[in-house]
Amino acid sequence: MSNFEVCVEARLALSAEAAFLKMVALDVPTAFQGYGPLPAVVAIEGTPIWEAAGQQRTLRLADHSSLVETLTTIDPPHGYTYSADQFSSAFRYLIKCARASWRFLPQAGGGPSTGGCVMRWSYRYLPRHWWTSPLVWLISHTVWRAYMRRSIRRCAAAICD
Repeated sequence: MSNFEVCVEARLALSAEAAFLKMVALDVPTAFQGYGPLPAVVAIEGTPIWEAAGQQRTLRLADHSSLVETLTTIDPPHGYTYSADQFSSAFRYLIKCARASWRFLPQAGGGPSTGGCVMRWSYRYLPRHWWTSPLVWLISHTVWRAYMRRSIRRCAAAICD
């Protein structure tokens, strides 16, 4: 079974450290709004601010479904990784889990505290069965990629305010 990864980036006029600190404390429903068939995040139960590996939070979505995110690593100010699973939507039939990461990379010519940075979000799906792989690939490389592009722009706007 294949993993399907999608990656998006945004350039920020913030240092990697400042961007990292703002992203781990981001109000998730503000930035992660619906797109096409993908519902918006409307509430978070559990840890709203990522601080330590092992923390979990449940994302409640506009269509009344949910998923659980678990922080797997945190490496200030470079980034963090998390898993998403326990999907209550139709995704539960398609994927076992997803692994995601946020990375904050100083831009060329900019120091860690003076220059801007590149914020990179990657998301990797693990299909539940070999026969769901084509549909997972299609979703991840079309509507999910578009959702990620829109969401990273919203994240960038929220943390640069």
